[in-house]
Amino acid sequence: MTEHLYVKFFDEVRREEIALFGGKVTNLGIMYQAELPVPPGFSITTKGYDRLLEANPGMREYIKQKLDSITNPEDISQIAKVESDIKERFRNAVVPEDWRKEIIGAYDKLCRMTKINYVPVLLVYRIQNLM
Repeated sequence: MTEHLYVKFFDEVRREEIALFGGKVTNLGIMYQAELPVPPGFSITTKGYDRLLEANPGMREYIKQKLDSITNPEDISQIAKVESDIKERFRNAVVPEDWRKEIIGAYDKLCRMTKINYVPVLLVYRIQNLM
């Protein structure tokens, strides 16, 4: 197995590393390793997320400020606006070269493993991960 800093494939996920992924990805890894019907995949670790934030000074503070600006958590339009603003900031983020290479490499490996040129991407995050 290759040691990755920012991504781990499901066959590399360990229950004791739950802080690196959260519960959903950890459970996908455990099910994949148990040969349950889970397709191969990989996840960006919290280290990878932190690396992206480090490369974009002020991003963490921006996200916190946007989340703190929500005055009514039941106002879907307000939440949608905050979500849109945060997504736009991520779209315009500087992507560190080491991070980019590792993720593209993992994606290429996944395409080779599945013999599919396009694979779905699932974004799973928790508010705690954003801040």
